[in-house]
Amino acid sequence: MNESFVIDLWSAIKPYIPKKDRGVAADVLINVLDEYGYADGLDQLTDIDKDLLTAALIHFGIDEEEQ
Repeated sequence: MNESFVIDLWSAIKPYIPKKDRGVAADVLINVLDEYGYADGLDQLTDIDKDLLTAALIHFGIDEEEQ
């Protein structure tokens, strides 16, 4: 999966999501991407939105300090 696609997708939809709901929306996006096999490696990205990174780390059970 092209990680830049996921980042671009999130960047495109993020402005339409209220700030208080972005964490949940990022979690849903990561879950769907993983269900279809497209979330591999997202937890390793450094140039990624904080909401999306947090959702990926939680989804894959990675402590943020391990990052």
